[in-house]
Amino acid sequence: GAAGGPPPPPPRRIFQALVESTGIELDAKWVNVRAADIRKLAARLVRSELDISGKGAFKEEFVTAGGVKLEGVEMKTMESKEVPGLFFAGEVLDVDGITGGYNLQAAWTTGWNAGRAIAAAAAHLEASHTAAS
Repeated sequence: GAAGGPPPPPPRRIFQALVESTGIELDAKWVNVRAADIRKLAARLVRSELDISGKGAFKEEFVTAGGVKLEGVEMKTMESKEVPGLFFAGEVLDVDGITGGYNLQAAWTTGWNAGRAIAAAAAHLEASHTAAS
């Protein structure tokens, strides 16, 4: 979303599946949905893990635009400059380009950088805990 504005909505089919998985009827009026169900839906929105089983049959794979601004990310580690311990990779970053593998390469490279940095941070944390014991 725009600076200070709300984020864009999730893709419609994913949102529908998440709504249904919480037991909320798709045609329910939101004013009638129980607060507990809304909390459950919010938790699923931020905690869901999705397995990718393939690509679309009609060349529907496109890069998204927008996302976390690169100037807020340490590119060698993909760690947030504002929130230590928060790492970004792939299409959550504000990177877009010609489709055909470039966005995949950006996702793989940023994922590799973030993964290595997270592993190094975990090893450092483990070593400091071990030394303190």
